[in-house]
Amino acid sequence: MKIPMMSDDAGLAGEPVPSPGAAGAVEWRGAALARIWAEAFGDGPDFIRGFFAFAEGQGALRALGVCGAPAAMAASLPIAVADGAGGVAEARYLYGLCTAPEWRGRGFA
Repeated sequence: MKIPMMSDDAGLAGEPVPSPGAAGAVEWRGAALARIWAEAFGDGPDFIRGFFAFAEGQGALRALGVCGAPAAMAASLPIAVADGAGGVAEARYLYGLCTAPEWRGRGFA
């Protein structure tokens, strides 16, 4: 199952846009993902807009779509971890993993 990356959220418009990298995948912006986040965590629009801008700058926002709309989302933030041998490895930290109320209980997130 492909989980496309969220693109530009300018204006938090919420309309679907074609995903250039995945056949049949759809990316979502703004309002739809902000609604999922707000319902899951209770954050206001200023925090959500700021976090989305930060996460997008890291190439980190992801969404899972069902029936033409986003059903779940997460931020996959880049981090560095010690590899146990004195080195550092790149990894991803999952943050804000959540599912829209109407899609909960189906194993999406």
